[in-house]
Amino acid sequence: MPNENIMTKGMTIYLKIKIFKFYCEFNIGNGTKMFTNKFWYNKWWEIINPIGFEMLVIKGDFILLNLIKETANEEMDKLNLPHSTRIYNNFMAEGSIVTIKGIVNEMAENFEILLLHDAPEFDENVGATVLKLNVSYNAKMNSTMTSYFV
Repeated sequence: MPNENIMTKGMTIYLKIKIFKFYCEFNIGNGTKMFTNKFWYNKWWEIINPIGFEMLVIKGDFILLNLIKETANEEMDKLNLPHSTRIYNNFMAEGSIVTIKGIVNEMAENFEILLLHDAPEFDENVGATVLKLNVSYNAKMNSTMTSYFV
């Protein structure tokens, strides 16, 4: 996702995560431009009873402004946390939509989003990482998104 304007330092960025039975969708943008990436779970065509995931982990160089669980009749959760920290949430399920709004730290190089099942953090041997999404950007503000599937 190379674009010199999507991750300008100090700019507010928006992430929306949509969880579905066989895939998840990530939308990232700055209020003006929005990019969508759809990730199909590993061997999704073989899944009979999807395990889903139990935890969303976000870590990296950013300041969280608020976290919104966009489901019917739910109120917005506000979290005041310092930058470069981890956020754990155990509330997402199939059909959940989450919007994360944050500001890119001036010294930031990347941030990471993980969808986890039976594990408190990314580990190749414990639990399952349904998706690991790493967003990196450089001095020229070119952005790269990489992913890891179980």
